[in-house]
Amino acid sequence: LQDQSGNTSAAISDYDRAIEINPKDGDAYFNRGSIKLESGDNAEAIFDFHKTIEINPRHENAYYNRGVIRVRSGDHAEAIIDFTKAIQIDPKFINAYWGRALSKERLENYLEAISDYTKVIEINPQYVDAYFNRAIANMKSGDLKSSCKDWIKAEDLGNKNAAKLLKEYCE
Repeated sequence: LQDQSGNTSAAISDYDRAIEINPKDGDAYFNRGSIKLESGDNAEAIFDFHKTIEINPRHENAYYNRGVIRVRSGDHAEAIIDFTKAIQIDPKFINAYWGRALSKERLENYLEAISDYTKVIEINPQYVDAYFNRAIANMKSGDLKSSCKDWIKAEDLGNKNAAKLLKEYCE
């Protein structure tokens, strides 16, 4: 397809044609929406993800991408709903846990964010940013001891900012 060669307008035209031929082709909507998401056309992309979900309510990536758009627009509460739906469909969807954790943190739901960062770490123990962000959420919730443990782990995994915060808060 055209989108693999970088010709996004031709790829969108290809997907437009595929949708004309088969308006129930959820993957065509999803792929077209993904191209629009990458190009920053959030309004058009969210329409395509809505259509994908309408056709296939178990399309976890459509929920995830719609959540990403909602984060971009600052609608973290709705993003959490979409990320949660993606997780319900695929309980190991690490990016959905990550997105949901970030949104929960933005809404100052630190304990819930910590839970999601912990799940990211359970799925991938090498996810350095999850340790770093969980440390920040722990600090904001008043648990400096846990923050220090996570910054140590983040530093061990190569995060230079963790070393700075360790010196500032934990020594």
